Order: sequence, then C-alpha cells, then structure tokens
Amino acid sequence: MNIKEVAQEAGVSVATISRVLNGSEKVNPKTRQKVTKIIKKMNYFPNVNAKVLRENRSKIILICVPDITNIIYSLITKGVLEYLKEKGYNGMIHISYDRYNHRNEDIEEYISLFETKKIDGIIFITSSISEENYKKLNEKYNVMVCSEYFEDSILETVGVNQRKAMYSLVKYLFEKKNVKKAMYYTWKIPTGTSRERLKGYLDYMKEKGIKEWEQYYKQIDFRELGNFSEELKQNLENNEEIEAVILNSDFYAIYTEKLLKSFKRGTYVASFDGTQLLDMVSDKIVHIKQPFQEMGKISAELLIKKMNGEDYEKKVYLDYELIDKGIFNI
Repeated sequence: MNIKEVAQEAGVSVATISRVLNGSEKVNPKTRQKVTKIIKKMNYFPNVNAKVLRENRSKIILICVPDITNIIYSLITKGVLEYLKEKGYNGMIHISYDRYNHRNEDIEEYISLFETKKIDGIIFITSSISEENYKKLNEKYNVMVCSEYFEDSILETVGVNQRKAMYSLVKYLFEKKNVKKAMYYTWKIPTGTSRERLKGYLDYMKEKGIKEWEQYYKQIDFRELGNFSEELKQNLENNEEIEAVILNSDFYAIYTEKLLKSFKRGTYVASFDGTQLLDMVSDKIVHIKQPFQEMGKISAELLIKKMNGEDYEKKVYLDYELIDKGIFNI
C-alpha cells in the first residue's frame, strides 16, 4: 500500500495526505478528520526510510548514558527528551558498555549510524565518552556533551562550574561551619568533573595555606563500596580531629552519614548532586544542588542549533545551589 492509494480512497490529493501525516495546520478540520479515519482504517504507515532520504534527516537523536539506574542520568535524559519532543525529534537511548573503558567499536557504531542517516546527532551524558573519542566525532558529526568537562576550549560543556562549586562548598564548611579539618573523597578513576572539583578543593586549601590537605584527601573506586566502608571507618578512627567528610555523590554521602552514627560524634557530611534521593533520606547533608533536568534541556537545544548551523555557546555553566538545612550530624 502506498500514499497514492490512501489519497484515492479519501478522495483528496497526495499533498493533503502528506500534510495530515506531518501535522500541518493548512488542512480543513473536517478533511483532517476524514483522512485520519481512512489512514487508520487502511492501517497505513508512511515509509520512514524514504522520508529520511528525501529530507536527509532522521529526526532521531542518540542519547548515550553510562547507566540507566543512576538518578542523575535519568533526570538529564528526561530534560533532553522533553526538549526533543517539543522540537519534533525523537530520542534513542544507548547504554555505554563501560563508563571508563570506552570501546573503539562504540565509536565505529556511532559513525555508522551517522553515515547511514539513522541519527542526526548524539548527546553524551557525563563520562559516556572520552575526550579523545569526542574530538574524533566532533570533527565531522553533530555531537554534544552534558554534565562532563573537557578542557579543550573548542569542545562543548553544559553543566555547572564544578571548580567554583566545590570551592564554595569547602569555603562554606570552613568559614560558616567553623570546620578546621575536612576529609575529601574523590574518584580513583577521574572524570572531567571530578578533576574540576579537586581543583576547587585545592584552590581553597592553597588560598588559606592549609598544607596538610594531602593527609585528608582520599581516592576511592566507586565500584567497591565495601572497600570504601572499611577505609572510611579506619580514617575516622585514626583522625578524631575530622569535623567534615566531603564526597562526590549523594549515594556515598548518605552511606557516610549512616556510618557516622556509630561514632556518635559531631561531623558534617557534604556532597554534590542534590537529587531527590537526598531529599527523601536525609536533611542533614550540606550539598551542592545541580539542575540536571535543565542541563539536559539546554544540551538538546544547543545540539539542534549546531545541527542547523546556528551560533551557539561552547561552554554553558548553569547556576547551582548550596543547601544547608542547618541540622548537625550527631
């Protein structure tokens, strides 16, 4: 069955059928109702591949995430999908095989999808692609990155200024909460964002001449919660002067807060993200709240501008909130 047969059955032109299928407003409401009824009756579906070849666009954006169970990636993806829908695009989700060991075959797969016109662009969320591979794709194809930081000025970044945010968090703990000693846990396998946070932490330490920061700076493998638990216990036992523990995620902050209860001593817990998880579980953790859904929306907006050859900002930093509900951990 083809569009000509549908037009003949409806008693209208092929152009009218096409306008109805594309949602054009230039169709009489009664005619639209009649054509829609016949399309359903005849169970007609347009040839998508032919349309892609004709328009040279698939109207599909690939959204690459390291993991679908992480609430941060879900919030960013929601923002992306909502904006794409508003602009007449569809999103297709791809889960990276390994968020830190990016496979070359993934890159070849992305290139194949572009070359065969199956996708118009890709949005990479957080560490779902390395800077090297992103550069390779960015030379020829329409790609965008969200909530990850690349130092190269020609590469896009949409997110929060992680360095500035961490500096603000550390300053708040030391100057508003009168913390003298704080332990900072970051990722053993760094991402662009975690490297920027470390810079913010060091900025404050050096500015205030705090030389023993190395003693309280720790690296953890996020995949090994058991090891982190044992190490944290030992560090707290051996460093009774610690008045705050700073972590890179809500999940680890909540776990740390739970562990601290067994020590029965006043210690602040501070973290990044500020997801609903934190709202539901704890009102004691001082944290940086990031606008993840808005990040996703803006990433999609910039990608479409890039695809259309329009001017767009390469580095977009959104506002963040520093939240402290004023309840001490004891």
